[in-house]
Amino acid sequence: MLSSLLVSIALFSANAPTTLVKAIMVAEIAYIETDGVVGPFDDDVLDRAFTEELANAYAAIAGFEPGTPAPLDFDPITGLDDAYCPLRDVVIDDERTNGYTVVEASFRSQWCLDDEPDEVRTAVTEVAFDVREIEGEWLIEDLRHSAYGSLLVLLESAMDR
Repeated sequence: MLSSLLVSIALFSANAPTTLVKAIMVAEIAYIETDGVVGPFDDDVLDRAFTEELANAYAAIAGFEPGTPAPLDFDPITGLDDAYCPLRDVVIDDERTNGYTVVEASFRSQWCLDDEPDEVRTAVTEVAFDVREIEGEWLIEDLRHSAYGSLLVLLESAMDR
């Protein structure tokens, strides 16, 4: 519910690529802080903030058969499984190109893990969101994570298994 409210605000306020990604990042922060009660990949958010291709690919792997290994066993934004902290030092910036906008988000997500070495705790994760205007609405077409690359490619390969 909270995540769909955040995306609604983003979609109806300025309908701008950076605003949309900021809403997704706030939904990610809510996801972490509520232990998954709300999040940036809830069904209503998938329908309103992501292209049909990305939403369908995510929905297909999210509905995996119980008792089988999850095709995506980590958080798509942090790139981590269950060992991460509330996000810190979040920076969001955009770069407009021909036909779409790349909105880059960076953050630290392992700063609170006292048992980890300094290079892990201070590591900065970078995620580039490809945002395209489709029929007057800005939608996230893909996100490219500094650790695993394209989410869309990863989801499509998971569906092929």
